[in-house]
Amino acid sequence: MSVSWDWGTVFYRPEMVVDAGSFSKSPIKPKLVVEAWRKKWRDLPIESFVPIQKSDLYSVHDKEYVNAVFNLTEDNGFGTRSKKINDSLLFTSGSMVAAARYSLSTGKVGISPTSGFHHAGWDFGNGFCTFNGLVLAAREAVKRGCRVGIIDGDMHFADGSEDILSVLVLPVIKHVTLGKYFHSPIHAKEYLAKLRGMRDEGWFKSVDFVIYQAGADVHIDDPLGGVLTTKEMKERDRIVFEGVHEAGIPLLWTLAGGYSTPISKVVALHTNTMQACIRVFQ
Repeated sequence: MSVSWDWGTVFYRPEMVVDAGSFSKSPIKPKLVVEAWRKKWRDLPIESFVPIQKSDLYSVHDKEYVNAVFNLTEDNGFGTRSKKINDSLLFTSGSMVAAARYSLSTGKVGISPTSGFHHAGWDFGNGFCTFNGLVLAAREAVKRGCRVGIIDGDMHFADGSEDILSVLVLPVIKHVTLGKYFHSPIHAKEYLAKLRGMRDEGWFKSVDFVIYQAGADVHIDDPLGGVLTTKEMKERDRIVFEGVHEAGIPLLWTLAGGYSTPISKVVALHTNTMQACIRVFQ
């Protein structure tokens, strides 16, 4: 399928990918998702980027925690002390920062095919999350004088992001973690109504930059999720993308969780999100 890609770019490097040997397949998901996207859209634009440095993480995490993880004296978010996992994290957060810089500089859509951020707090990692690339990308926008909106569409409450933001005290960041409110299929209508309300009430126009975490684990069949059907997830993505487009502001979006098996089911949901993005921004 031919698409005009002058509205956005994917930021991917193979170094983002690692086999963590964990229940979560998020560390190998970037490769699988990019391969699927390339198969469907052969002209998919992919940009390389420079990974972040360990010191960059000090702006959103306790320095002692960051150093301990990289020195292998404290567990990462996978509960291991693995150099190969830790090294990959400089590239996953690097993808987020690169996509944010691109979006902020051009006004276009930056796409980071990454996961594993929102359970990482100021001085802890948890739930397959070690460092918080979401808040790191938001800080990049704040440095440029932007008001930032984070829409976290992952199934689970972003306890790590909330923890960091409580330490940093940055009122210019509006953080909406949908996993705080919606936990089962009976909440599906409320979930979508929440997003429509944000759009109708001018939330998108109250910020200068949006970071959207389009979690696939919110799918009704996900073993760690269970709120929205495939159709409802497409509607979720459409509402967010149209809200951003109508506001005329830059956007960065990323993958977040997804635990269905086989993993091809998760990849298909992330492909639906890309399709929704194309329909709105092309």
